[in-house]
Amino acid sequence: MESSNDYGPWMMVAFNVLLFGVIMAFGLILLSKGGKLIQESNGKLVTDASYSSIRAPQYSGLFLISIGMLIQWSFLMYAYYRLALCEERDIMKELPLQYEEYYQKIPAFTPISKTKNIYFNEE
Repeated sequence: MESSNDYGPWMMVAFNVLLFGVIMAFGLILLSKGGKLIQESNGKLVTDASYSSIRAPQYSGLFLISIGMLIQWSFLMYAYYRLALCEERDIMKELPLQYEEYYQKIPAFTPISKTKNIYFNEE
């Protein structure tokens, strides 16, 4: 649960998720239409529709989908990292003594992490 009313970072994440979602949708359209044209060509050379602009629209579509997913997931990872920071701040305020001991002993994200603390600043 977010403790502050600062929605700026979340709006940036939402915008980027939407933007790269549109890029992935465009890639999916290229992929499906290009593949359909090839299937319907009966072995003939396809040079119309998207093939009049690029020779391999189905692969361009795959590239767009992949790039969109990589960037979108990076933003989502950032959003969840920020959420973890907010939740830690909240629990530190709610149960400071109990959580401090736990916080010092247990790593934040992976059990083998040498860096135990994720709480870097008071934002």
